[in-house]
Amino acid sequence: MLDDNNTQSTNTSNVDDKAGEEKDGKVFSQKEVDKLLDKRFARLEEKHKTELAEAKSEWERQAKLTEEERQKEADKKRNQEMTEKETELTLRERTLEAKDLLIDKGLDTSLVGLVVNVDEKVTKQNVDDLSSAFNKAVEKAVTEKLKGKTPTDYSKGEEPKEKKDRKMWT
Repeated sequence: MLDDNNTQSTNTSNVDDKAGEEKDGKVFSQKEVDKLLDKRFARLEEKHKTELAEAKSEWERQAKLTEEERQKEADKKRNQEMTEKETELTLRERTLEAKDLLIDKGLDTSLVGLVVNVDEKVTKQNVDDLSSAFNKAVEKAVTEKLKGKTPTDYSKGEEPKEKKDRKMWT
């Protein structure tokens, strides 16, 4: 390993830079690299020490418990994990159901995140609300696009302005 007095540098700039200009590259001396690595290792070591201390204190706490108390804690933990998995599974099922409902309503399935809920009734209501809002918005946009000026009624004998202008020039 190199000692601290060594000034070997690591260049992170592009090698193909022929003009000698560095593009977003920075030159680090060996001392700087060592300092950065020492800081990183110190943070990791501190993190591992705290994790080890937490695990040790939990083990000591568990050692003080009676067998019945340990069993109750294990059951509680198992029930909590089971509840989390059930919720996750329910959300997956609701997501699939919501995708089917969106397809049935003619909506894009990328909107599924907006309507999914753990409760099936709420999910269906959200799909219905989104569908009606979307349809209203589409109807409004189509109506706006189809708006125009009312055609002039030429059945009363009036000539269109363009015809009058053409007569002048002919």
